[in-house]
Amino acid sequence: NTNVDDGGFMNDLPLLK
Repeated sequence: NTNVDDGGFMNDLPLLK
């Protein structure tokens, strides 16, 4: 997770973002 403010785990998964 690179950025909690930017989605947290979603930031690690482009398909969910």
